[in-house]
Amino acid sequence: KRGERGTFHRLLFMMSIFDIIRTLAMTITPFLLPEDGGGGRVFALGTDETCRAMGFVKQLSSGAFLYNTALAIHYLLTIVYGISSRKIARHIEIWFHAIILCFCVATATVGVSLDGVFGEEELGLECWVNTYPDECESDPSQTCHGWLIGWIFWGVPCFLCFALILVFNSLIV
Repeated sequence: KRGERGTFHRLLFMMSIFDIIRTLAMTITPFLLPEDGGGGRVFALGTDETCRAMGFVKQLSSGAFLYNTALAIHYLLTIVYGISSRKIARHIEIWFHAIILCFCVATATVGVSLDGVFGEEELGLECWVNTYPDECESDPSQTCHGWLIGWIFWGVPCFLCFALILVFNSLIV
């Protein structure tokens, strides 16, 4: 009986890990924002590099909502389709982990390796995808790609999760 509940617990554990990472990142963000030199931020002690590191951590933590989606798929397969948890553990669970971990690590790595993708956002409240390349807003010969990167890194996965919710609701009702 313990093995049958393993998939649920492993998915929930991984979701919790990513959620803890996100929570810690949000907690220390005000301290790791770049100092602006004008005294506008009292507790900002960071640099552009710490901001890029926070962008990496925040992108990595996107696994929390992806694992939430994996849990929803697990429920759909077990409750609606009657697939045993043991069968899910043998054939499907590895794909949940592989896809989620690869997406999170790949997008976080791409974001930090492309110089200038992760930076302080325009509102100055956190570090994540910013204008890319850096001077694209002031140089008309450059095209800004920050919005596209933001959609790929966060918007598309959120849209897919929402679409899955709609599909699951139509299957259950």
